Amino acid sequence: MFSFGEDLLLQEKIIHCYQRALEKWSADDALRQRIAQQRYSTPQELSEVVGRNNEEDAAAIRNLVSLWADELRKDEDCAHFIQEQAIKKVGKKVDNLCALIQSNIPANENHRWRGLPKHKTVEGYIRRYCSLENTQDSFIYYALKLRERHCLVEFVTGLVEATTNKFIIYSSAQTGKTTELKQLCWELQESGLYLPIMLEVRNNTKLKRTELPLARFEEGKEIVVVIDALDEVNGQKYDDLIEEISGYAYDHPEMKMVLSCRSNYRREKELEQFCDLFLEELSYGDANDHINHMLGPGNGLAVMINENELTDFVRNPFFLNVLIGAYKDNNKQLPKNKAEIYRLFIEKSYDEEKESKRVKLAVRHSFNDSVKLLEKVALGLSLLNVQTLSNEELLICLDNNPDNVTECLRYDLIRCEDGRYSFKHNAFREWLVANYLKREGIGRAKQLAVQPTGRIKAEWYNIIMLWVSMYGRGEENDIQEIIKWLRTASLELIIYIDRDMLSAVTRCDVFKGLMLEYKSLGIRMASILTQDYKNLIEFAKSQESIRFIIDELHDAEIGTAYYSDLMCLCYFLNWTWLQYESKELTEELFKTLEQKTRETLAYKKKHDLSFLYMDNNFFSQQKYLERFFAIVSTSDHYEAIRSMIKLIDVAERVDGYVDYILDKEKHVHNQREGITTHIVSRTVVYNALSKVKTEDSVKKIISHQFYNPRSFYRDEWEEYNQMMSNALNILASSIRNGHQELVPLLENYYIRLFKEYHYRFDREEHSQELLALIRKAYLDADLRERGREQFYKKCQLIFIEQNPNELEHDNIRKVFFMAALWMTVDDVKEDFSHFEKGNEHHRAQASWYDEMPCEEVAEYANGLYKELVPANSRFHKRKERLRTCFNDFMNYSVFKQEVLEMVGSLDKFETRREHWNYLRQQEDGYNQYAYRFILQYANDNNQYDKEGIIKGIKNKEVYDGFFMKEIEELMLNPNEDLTVTDEMRNRCLTTAKRTVEKVSRGEQPYYFSKVAVSMLLHEYFEVSQETLIGLLDYSDLSISRKDKDNYFNTEYTLFKYVSERVPVETLAPEVVKKLKGLSSNVRSNKPYDYANYIVENHISEGYKESLRFALSSHNLSANILETLIKGKLMIDEIKAASRSMSISDKVFCYTSIHRNLGDDGWVRQELEPEFKNYTGYDLSRAVRLLISMGSLDGLDYLVRHPDMMDHGEDFIFNYATQNAIPSLCYFVKYCQEHKIDGIHTSNSIMTSLEQIALLSEEALKEVKQYLKDLTKKGEEFKYLNRYIIAFEDKFYEYYPGVSDIQSVIELLGTDVSDINRGGEEKQDAADGNDAVEDILYISYNWESSSQHTVDYLCYVLDTHNIPYKRDKKDCPYNENIKDFMNAIRAGKQVIVVLSRAYLYSQNCMYELTGILEDEHYKERILPVVMDDTIRSSLFYADLVGYWKGKKDEQEEMVRRLNEIDPNKAMPQADKLKVIETIYDKIDAIKEYIDWTNAENLDSLCATQFRSIVEIIMERV
Repeated sequence: MFSFGEDLLLQEKIIHCYQRALEKWSADDALRQRIAQQRYSTPQELSEVVGRNNEEDAAAIRNLVSLWADELRKDEDCAHFIQEQAIKKVGKKVDNLCALIQSNIPANENHRWRGLPKHKTVEGYIRRYCSLENTQDSFIYYALKLRERHCLVEFVTGLVEATTNKFIIYSSAQTGKTTELKQLCWELQESGLYLPIMLEVRNNTKLKRTELPLARFEEGKEIVVVIDALDEVNGQKYDDLIEEISGYAYDHPEMKMVLSCRSNYRREKELEQFCDLFLEELSYGDANDHINHMLGPGNGLAVMINENELTDFVRNPFFLNVLIGAYKDNNKQLPKNKAEIYRLFIEKSYDEEKESKRVKLAVRHSFNDSVKLLEKVALGLSLLNVQTLSNEELLICLDNNPDNVTECLRYDLIRCEDGRYSFKHNAFREWLVANYLKREGIGRAKQLAVQPTGRIKAEWYNIIMLWVSMYGRGEENDIQEIIKWLRTASLELIIYIDRDMLSAVTRCDVFKGLMLEYKSLGIRMASILTQDYKNLIEFAKSQESIRFIIDELHDAEIGTAYYSDLMCLCYFLNWTWLQYESKELTEELFKTLEQKTRETLAYKKKHDLSFLYMDNNFFSQQKYLERFFAIVSTSDHYEAIRSMIKLIDVAERVDGYVDYILDKEKHVHNQREGITTHIVSRTVVYNALSKVKTEDSVKKIISHQFYNPRSFYRDEWEEYNQMMSNALNILASSIRNGHQELVPLLENYYIRLFKEYHYRFDREEHSQELLALIRKAYLDADLRERGREQFYKKCQLIFIEQNPNELEHDNIRKVFFMAALWMTVDDVKEDFSHFEKGNEHHRAQASWYDEMPCEEVAEYANGLYKELVPANSRFHKRKERLRTCFNDFMNYSVFKQEVLEMVGSLDKFETRREHWNYLRQQEDGYNQYAYRFILQYANDNNQYDKEGIIKGIKNKEVYDGFFMKEIEELMLNPNEDLTVTDEMRNRCLTTAKRTVEKVSRGEQPYYFSKVAVSMLLHEYFEVSQETLIGLLDYSDLSISRKDKDNYFNTEYTLFKYVSERVPVETLAPEVVKKLKGLSSNVRSNKPYDYANYIVENHISEGYKESLRFALSSHNLSANILETLIKGKLMIDEIKAASRSMSISDKVFCYTSIHRNLGDDGWVRQELEPEFKNYTGYDLSRAVRLLISMGSLDGLDYLVRHPDMMDHGEDFIFNYATQNAIPSLCYFVKYCQEHKIDGIHTSNSIMTSLEQIALLSEEALKEVKQYLKDLTKKGEEFKYLNRYIIAFEDKFYEYYPGVSDIQSVIELLGTDVSDINRGGEEKQDAADGNDAVEDILYISYNWESSSQHTVDYLCYVLDTHNIPYKRDKKDCPYNENIKDFMNAIRAGKQVIVVLSRAYLYSQNCMYELTGILEDEHYKERILPVVMDDTIRSSLFYADLVGYWKGKKDEQEEMVRRLNEIDPNKAMPQADKLKVIETIYDKIDAIKEYIDWTNAENLDSLCATQFRSIVEIIMERV
């Protein structure tokens, strides 16, 4: 467009004028700025746009050219140019273009079209983005920078390439489509380039195409037609509207159009001219930005959203704004629970649809009516335990009323995908069911939500949680009923009832019961990442609960799941509240934690939560900080160090503990344990040290050699750089304020980090950022002049005076290395401006700037150096020699002479190496191509075949082949000094093609054939199909090329190339023929390629030959066999042949049939009778195969030889028969005891047990019993309790009891009064227990663990309305405890809590011996064994010794009293009788404990004392 000749200055000025004009044209308008950047960024781009005569650009170009002309006129040098050349020329083109538009396009008759032509700014708009793909994961691609985000206006204005100028934007209801279209119109209008016309379908249901704009332009602006909400009309009106819009689009192909529609609406074929766009959800970053924009930074809403687990909702602008509004209206608080939040969402959604849009439906529903309709859908999904409903099922749910379906689909709650309906958020389904239960009452909840076991269905857990949270003041009776039910159905759900509605005693009982239940199960209550611990400790908040935690902590074993639960509670505990309640209790709990911390530091296992509680900010108080420090200061335990550093940081005491942090930071890094690596972040170290404030701390940080993790995680290096930035800033400030003694510290730090660094080799971003920080600190310290002075002084000594003491290489490098601290591009430019081209001193100095670590400075200096010092003549001479040799090589006659001359000199040398050394020493060089030619004739003895060389060079075909080889190398790997001309390329390709054709025809001789085939495979030329077929004998030749993702190199064979280009019907007969002709012991890949081709293309004529190779000793025979089996070909023949295979091949064959055909019956039939005769690895493979097929023979063999599992390879168990249960559970035990950590092995065992458990209730019961027995074997097996619960939940989820949607309707139609009545009858029966004379007593010791267990037991008894008497409850302090003890002795039912402390207690043993006096005592006692060690012989010996000692002591006491006054000895004599009775009964007690079939404590707690309760109820 513009030609400036040699006047570069004028060109530069004109471009500057253009840029100023462009800035004015796009000022204050984001859309214009994007258009300017993409279409008009340079005069050249403007020229290209003008040349295309694009009508839509005319107005913009005219305005822009006018602004450019104004800018040019302001510059005197450019004025003449305006008059004579470019602008005049451009202006004429633009005028012509505008005239063309005006003459060819009809006017829009005085704006007589429907729609809104004027638009207002959209308040509170959130920037949205669109994509051409309907995926919810787009934001991941954007976060990883794998895809750019584009907004709607970019698609409409053509800034994003699309197939059309017409778009339909889809998204769900209430996700912001209308708002987005309004924003589009506003942006288009404000750009001044477009005239957007917006219509809303609800107001234009009878829209006609004639009422839309006729012309594309109006007043120089391009019209954009925008139509909102196509889905808001139905029936014939919808069909008519679609026809009008489609017809208008067809009549106006150049008109930009944008429609909007809900994503669950059908896409019409009539609108296929439109491109689908999908309005993306907000990213979490977008949502957070909007929250801060609306509420200001630091508002706290984002934290509340995370705490309430509402992050999924903030991706929808509607719900996000609902949360913001609720937060603002509720004094910066969200509604108190999730149930209220979800109700708010649904109410606002209803209001939006009904009020804002004023939708007219056949049936107008109130909010409550609409909710009831939605409840039916939610109940259908929940009771069927499915995620979606079909259209027919949805209709049945909604009373077979289409209007009801329409009503439900209006809200942004239900989505439709592939004809299946589901709730967009599961939370809505759960809330709706909970709301239904709240209205219907507890009877309905019991009917719908429980398993046959009485426990809440796992899939209803969240529903019941929401349901109980809906109850509040005035509903105390209902709450008591719910509590009574949930005590047995699901204890943990009680914590979601408003705590103010429950007494402190009830809350504490629930808390203790829940904790003891999980203690007995031996599994974690929850994940630390959830809010469950926080909710629980807040619910239970009382002094009694804290005392319970203290008692439990004393006895808890470090590293157990229960210990971790207790630590999590201590972390989430509100310690400030506790201190206010009781300083003594606070101190007691803290002392307990101190002791557990000391124990943990001596404990070998490191990866637990022992130090988590220290992260509570309460402990940042100085007194606690010092006490913690006294415990952990000498420890190298990385978790203790991290927690201590965090605490120091929060307490803002980093300067006081900087020595400790620097000394211990080396222990904070990833931890290796066996094959597992535990990721440990070091950010806590860097975060803390970034808070130092004193000069002394900074000096220590700068001098410290930090642990090098070899590779930083990004967050770690950002924190590390932040730490160093803070330290360097303080250091710079100190130096600037006169502390010059700190300069060496800064310089030495720089030297230590970068002395081995070079920007060309060390491209690490982290290092470059750190170097920038150091340079900044040096300049901030006002050391620039100091550095300059030292640098130029040294340069004078080195390069001008050439002082011998300064000329060492390392010394010179250090001068320039240190200059990188302050030197900039401007400094380099200044220095080089003084250098003279012929001055050797200047050239020497200039050559060193490239050594500076600062890439920007060094690269700039390198460019200037190349201008200052042209390449030396020797270098040029070498390049010239190379070109001469290359040109000689092109000429056959010349090159032949070169080769012959080189051959003539070979007699001087005995070996090839001598010849090579001679050539290298030639000052004028040598012909490299001639040397490479003769190398083709070097033998294994390092000698040349001179005769062969002469014969070869005299053969033109040999030369042509060699020429082809060398040019092909240059084509694949270009050399900037050598140019491959078209003539050379054509010669090369002609030779290659000729060679390939000769090879195909089998002609001899041919030279460098592999090179020719390689060029064929690289697609440099093509040959005929006939030629390709002739190449089959060479089909295993291959090249390496990138895969389709251009990432990995893959092998690409000639056979692959041929098969892609020759039709199957032509190639197949040839392949079969070739395969028949191959020997079975051929050593190439051709048999596999041929056989694989035959199978893939179903060439039956070749199956037999393929099988021949599959059964041969060929190295790829197994691959061919697998290919046949995969294709289900020759299976009978393969099975028959397997009987004569080697054992190894046989096992492979069996494995392939199992894997690809699933014919396990045949494999087991063949393998089970013979596998025991195998040995070694074949036996191991056979057993693994049998195990994977569910063979009981294989399982039995493995039980007898379990050591086979110790060899490292995983066994994949796959059983679904009850007969396998004992063996599978044996392997659970074996893997645990022998530390077999194969994840696939253990997972497959538990998966098999699950499959079996799902077979029937009988199978479930058996699996549970075996696993329960294992849990009794030690703490390491307690994790199985989680599987027991999961299997039971899965079983009842698998058999929900409701088969179809009609069954759901019938179930919901039943009267729950029958259920309630049945419950009342049971309640009456239970209440009648009060009249039972056989009062239940509890005998136990008051030590803490027994007392807590009895608390839980009493809680369970209360739940079942079983009356009992217990000293703590039924024997007030002023009554005689002896009377109560005697009542226990006489009690007909006594729960005896046996423990070591009980058996050592005189009062407890008094009660027990009294019970034993009854000959039917075994029928009276209900034993609870606290500790299985009381059954051991050693304990029995200790117990006998203890009571013998007590008897002897008491006898001595009675004797002494009798000597003093016999009348006073009576009380002690009675006591002696008690002790003698105890001593006499010890053997009977021992016998009873040994032989009683009493469940241990863990088992009882895990089942809420079910066995005891059942016995009591049975006796009643």
